[in-house]
Amino acid sequence: MDDDLKLNIYRIVQEQVNNIIKHSGAANARISIHLVDSRIIIVVADDGKGFDVNKKRKGIGISNMINRIESFNGEVHIKSSEGKGCEVKITLPC
Repeated sequence: MDDDLKLNIYRIVQEQVNNIIKHSGAANARISIHLVDSRIIIVVADDGKGFDVNKKRKGIGISNMINRIESFNGEVHIKSSEGKGCEVKITLPC
């Protein structure tokens, strides 16, 4: 795996963990990383307060994360709603 990809995976997970700590109020969080058919699948989930994914956000953290993922031809899916926690699923080719 390319060192630049490794660093960006670290930064992406770091951003999500920081978001959980700062904003979610979660009691639990889960991070999983799997290699499936030459793709890296990363899931970061929490049981926090969640948010409306369609609402404009003030910060740049999620935008930066999405830009990092897209620069490696990856995909990101964010599933959240108020009171229901958050799950971020990232798929990257390797």
